[in-house]
Amino acid sequence: MQVFPVLIFTPQFGQRVCSPVAATVVVRGGRVVEVGSGPCPVPEDGYVIGFGPAAAGKYLDRFYPGARVEWWPVWEEKGVGSSAGPAGR
Repeated sequence: MQVFPVLIFTPQFGQRVCSPVAATVVVRGGRVVEVGSGPCPVPEDGYVIGFGPAAAGKYLDRFYPGARVEWWPVWEEKGVGSSAGPAGR
């Protein structure tokens, strides 16, 4: 099974994402405000989605400025996962 790491960085994480991620999506108020790569600030009223290289290649094209985004935790027997994605156009 191939793993596609995606991380959610909330304001509780800190003020900046400096982790080595291939791509980032900045979300404020439930909408994408920026798609980029490298370090970026974590907004107080949102979060940053960080994609590893494989995940960026598979999922990044689903995110664009203005897109609505929702995420929620998914509880499974083996641990906690998370689900995120565009909420529709």
